Amino acid sequence: MWISGVAMKLNWFEQRVADGMPPEVSPLIVALSGGADSVALLAALSSIGMTCVAAHCNFHLRGAESDRDEQYVRDVCARLNVRLYVKHFDVEAYRQSCRGSVSVEMACRDLRYEWFETLRLDLGADAVAVAHNADDNAETMLLNLMRGTGISGLRGMLPRTARHIVRPMLHIHRCDIERYLAELGLEFVTDSTNLINDYSRNKMRNLVMPVMRKCFANADIGIQHTLSVMAETDAFYRDAVAVRLQKYVVDENTLDLRRLVSEDVHARLLLYEWCSDKGLSSSVIDDILHCDSSGRRFPLSDGEYLLVDRGRLIHVEALKTYREWNFDEIFELSVASTDQFIPVRDACIAYFDESVLDGEPWQVRSWHEGDIIEPFGMHGRRKVSDLFTDAKVPVSKKHAIPLLVKDGRILWVAGIRASRYFPVTERTERFVTLRYRKK
Repeated sequence: MWISGVAMKLNWFEQRVADGMPPEVSPLIVALSGGADSVALLAALSSIGMTCVAAHCNFHLRGAESDRDEQYVRDVCARLNVRLYVKHFDVEAYRQSCRGSVSVEMACRDLRYEWFETLRLDLGADAVAVAHNADDNAETMLLNLMRGTGISGLRGMLPRTARHIVRPMLHIHRCDIERYLAELGLEFVTDSTNLINDYSRNKMRNLVMPVMRKCFANADIGIQHTLSVMAETDAFYRDAVAVRLQKYVVDENTLDLRRLVSEDVHARLLLYEWCSDKGLSSSVIDDILHCDSSGRRFPLSDGEYLLVDRGRLIHVEALKTYREWNFDEIFELSVASTDQFIPVRDACIAYFDESVLDGEPWQVRSWHEGDIIEPFGMHGRRKVSDLFTDAKVPVSKKHAIPLLVKDGRILWVAGIRASRYFPVTERTERFVTLRYRKK
């Protein structure tokens, strides 16, 4: 292998790690727990000549054992001359902030990867290397199979992800990792919880896999072959799905559900893939497919939801439900004498008597439930939501339409209807023109 123009002579294990590294990934953060896999990964990458720093998470879940792991990691980094970053976490506080909706395992995973990404950006690193190995990948595939999965679950973990995670040891088995460490004279720590068969992965690792290997001598070879085939199949499948979905995608947050259901025999599969990052169950996917009532919502996390609206499925983001704007961001204002008043029929232009500029400043905000306007040219009052309905404004877009408000009264639903307040009359000497810079 060549590093910075110099030929490197690598041993058998280091060459295999080098073969598993994506090109042009350096500098690199190495997730270092102190276990055999991560210690071997750091040692191999350092020997290869990669520019590395190590990152260790102390979750304080195992008392003195957690502190023992941290001290060992410090000793290893000192021996390998690698800079180390350590982060301490309060896992229970994080779970409480999530209202207990995440397990301890998921909380640790979330905290770990969030910190890794923050550290990666702070240090300008290209990626974070984690030490998942071939045995881990086989366990993941079999666990997914037991739980019920599709192609992506059967192809196991990816050697590189969009989140800047790389896994150089996915093709290396645990027995080879321990042999490499023995050759180097490097010890490692063992997480005592890995020996307790309370978790699904521990059951798979400690109980199921040994029986499979005893009963089927080539089990590991067969599983690795299947993972390789499924990875290639999954890549082809993703490309095919993306092409087919384009017929029904209106924009990044909107799917033409009615057309999808009426035209495509694989509507359920395509809908599932469009929703794949939204955490919906199969039963919810079926409910969406058979939903024929406009306005029905399907909740997601963090206040977001999917909305069925006039045959379209729309991903509504929580941050878009209410906002205020700066006036100059939305409107252009001009003042002129009424002898120049030649009104134009344009929904994005409104005219007012100059007295509208007196008194309290304007507020520009989005719609509230129950908002009322007294429309120009009409008697009585109307709900703004009724104006939206008349104008066929999608439910998901209602909060994107600015309302011009003065003294608590709505003067203009921008682009739709102005009020009868401050009208230009025969007694008006100067008038105000507002142009809505529609986005």
